Amino acid sequence: MPSWKTWIVPFVLLLALALSPHSGQAYAEATIPAAPLAEDAASARELTLNTEAEIQAFWEQAEAFSALQDLTLNCPVTDEQLAELRAAAPSAALHYRVALPDRSVPSDTEELDLSALSPQQVEEAAQALARLPQLKRVELPDAFGLEEFITLKKAAPSASFRFSFDLYGQTVTADTETLQYANVPIGNDGLLTFARVLPCLDRLRELRMEYCGVSDWAMAELRDAFPEKNIVWRVVCGWANSWSDTDTIWYIGGFGDPQLFPLRYCSAVKYLDIGHNGIYSLDFVRYMPDLEVLIIENDYVSDLCAMSACRKIEYLEVGETRVKDVSPLAACTSLEHLNIGGLLGLEDISPLYDLPKLKRLYGLCDVNVPTEQVEHIKSLMPNTEIDFDYYAKGAVNGGHWRYDENGIVPRYQLLHDQLGYPW
Repeated sequence: MPSWKTWIVPFVLLLALALSPHSGQAYAEATIPAAPLAEDAASARELTLNTEAEIQAFWEQAEAFSALQDLTLNCPVTDEQLAELRAAAPSAALHYRVALPDRSVPSDTEELDLSALSPQQVEEAAQALARLPQLKRVELPDAFGLEEFITLKKAAPSASFRFSFDLYGQTVTADTETLQYANVPIGNDGLLTFARVLPCLDRLRELRMEYCGVSDWAMAELRDAFPEKNIVWRVVCGWANSWSDTDTIWYIGGFGDPQLFPLRYCSAVKYLDIGHNGIYSLDFVRYMPDLEVLIIENDYVSDLCAMSACRKIEYLEVGETRVKDVSPLAACTSLEHLNIGGLLGLEDISPLYDLPKLKRLYGLCDVNVPTEQVEHIKSLMPNTEIDFDYYAKGAVNGGHWRYDENGIVPRYQLLHDQLGYPW
């Protein structure tokens, strides 16, 4: 008769295996492979999965379906499963149905009418829209407002929505291209609403505001956040004002640094005349990358460091200021017309030696500027009109800087046109 040891040990081992979830699962998976989903997986171009089990089987056999072009799912799937299926079959087009609050639609749906949607169904609908990659047009209920529109648009950013809602007294639709507000109490807090809705307005090209209680810095942040849209506002400088997208500014008399500080927000300026004011700082010009003309005659400016950012500057009058160092102008390689007359503290003009396009250079031959430097720059630029004696002939604008024996010089006539001088 066999000893009890001959059967009790195998029995204990089998019992331990049966009670172990990992060992039993591994044993089942090893001994019961998923049934093939197709007789010839390598040549299969289309495949339909009807159950969760078939989806699991496809993940195991995906590498075998090398020629697969269309994968259709006839059972509910999660976003995570869709992502895994796309990763498993990157070359195959996925076809599935998406459940809306009132119906289901194919995943390749391009147009969708949601005019019967209620506000309570918006979140559920947004989740569905996010799963419709080919969606192009969506009809929304007329009763929907801004919040419902933003929620749905974020879910399907590439789709065009038919909608209508009020935005600070103006009706906004899918066809709105410009929005203009004047004397509307929007404020900085209200501007946050625009920051939320602007990404959703596909056709909007310009937002223009004036006297709406919004700070310059807040408008500048909005402009920087949406460079593809023309965000414009009226910038107030003391008793004067200009649109932030203007290319021409001429302020003369009565302006100090506090009044002209906001000029930094007028980043599109090309032609700027702020001569004969009481300013000390030119810091705002570093925010004007397109600046071509600058006149700061008879100001208290002493530092030209900000000018090094103005690579397009072509015409510069900086005479009768407190400037002693012109080295920042070495970076202004587009300079053609430069007036440094009356800079009594200037002792070194060598930074100007390498300006490649200089056509006219007017200055003051004083004891502080070595004669050797004046002669040297003349030898370096034989085709440049250089006059360091004209100051003795009259005012800063004397000599041939603006007028000659034939009248107004061509460049000064162009300056008239650029700045719109009335005389």
